[in-house]
Amino acid sequence: MQDEFNYPFLAKPAAMLLIFLVSWVVFDVIFVRLWPLTKRGWKKVDYVVVGVAAVGILGAAGTIRREIAKNFQSTAETRARTSYEFARYQMGNLSAPFICRTFEKTELSPPNLSELQAEFDRVCAFGRAALNKIPTEMPKETGFPDVGAWPDVKSGMLTQVFTEDKQAIDRYRATRETFDKLRGDAEYSALDSNLFFLTPLLIAVALALRMTKVTGELRPDL
Repeated sequence: MQDEFNYPFLAKPAAMLLIFLVSWVVFDVIFVRLWPLTKRGWKKVDYVVVGVAAVGILGAAGTIRREIAKNFQSTAETRARTSYEFARYQMGNLSAPFICRTFEKTELSPPNLSELQAEFDRVCAFGRAALNKIPTEMPKETGFPDVGAWPDVKSGMLTQVFTEDKQAIDRYRATRETFDKLRGDAEYSALDSNLFFLTPLLIAVALALRMTKVTGELRPDL
């Protein structure tokens, strides 16, 4: 059970020092003693060191991105939850008393009162069914819950209510998209994970190569 909590080899300072020393010895034997590089050859070594530094820059950029995303994530989540709650509240208006009502016919009633009543009844039924499909808490899944097909309406008031509801849903989708993006940016990507482990190793090897270059350039016979 204790083995589960052991640090990986590259996470140990002594291991990194060992890699540096072993690399230094190997490079010294190969490039200084067995097959000495010329001055031009040692100049080319700088390209390797600079390349490793560039890899380190990529890793540092990923670290900065994750830290910034973590700081933004809480605010973005609050905005997404607030937008979701407002969108759900707006959808609740579709089954509110001013929608789910029975019109009384008077001499001032429009001639298409029965058609208008049927339209309000359809919207009321749609609103009640839709509200049952929308959880009280913001779901883990991206996007607003599918409420089904919206009924066709001709009433100006119902059209306005539909417009406001759909705008609220669109605002939630936008804030949720931002939150999901930040949540993903706060995690390690495959490239980040590889750079996280490889960068220290590459830097140790590059430093060993750079030290070998210094030794080679100081040789009087070169």
